[in-house]
Amino acid sequence: MMQMTEPTSRPSPSAGSWALLALLGLIWGGSFLGIEWALLGFAPITIAMIRVALAAIALLAFGAMTGHHLPGFKTPTERRIWLHCAGMGLFTNAINFRHMPWRPQVVSAIVDCTTIYAVPLFVLPLSHLLVPGERLSRARLTGFLIGFIGVVLLIGGDGFGTGGAVAGIAMLPAQIAC
Repeated sequence: MMQMTEPTSRPSPSAGSWALLALLGLIWGGSFLGIEWALLGFAPITIAMIRVALAAIALLAFGAMTGHHLPGFKTPTERRIWLHCAGMGLFTNAINFRHMPWRPQVVSAIVDCTTIYAVPLFVLPLSHLLVPGERLSRARLTGFLIGFIGVVLLIGGDGFGTGGAVAGIAMLPAQIAC
C-alpha cells in the first residue's frame, strides 16, 4: 500500500494558479447569486432540475466531442459503475441541489455559503480516520482550527436561528458525501 507523505518543499503558486482559483470562486459563488434570482420566478425543485439537466447536457456534449461515452450495462463492472454513479448522484446532486434553492428562503445567503465553506472541516478529520497514510499533522490541525474558528465567526451566534438549523441539517448529507 502506498504511503502518503508531506512534501518537504512546495513551489510557490504562479499568477496563473491564483487567476484560476479566482475564476473558480467567481463561477462557484455566482451560482448562489443565480439561485437567489431564479427564486423570483421558479420553485426550488424546478431550479434544481434545470441545473442538473443543463449540466447533463453539457457533460454529454463534452463527452461526445472528446470521444468518451457512457458505460453499458452488459458486464458486472459496467453495472457497478452505474450503481456508484446513482449513489453519488443521489447524495451530491439530488439531495444537495434540491435543498440548495430552498435554503436561501429560510436563511441568508451568507449563512448558506458559510456552512458550505465548512465542508473541508468534515473532510480533514474523516480522511485522517478513513484514508490510510493520511495523518493529521500539526500544520493540518492548525489549518483545521483556523478554518473552524473562521466559520464560527462568520456564522455568528445568531446565524443558526430557527430556520437556519433546519437548513444546515438539510445540507449535511450532501456536503459530507462530497
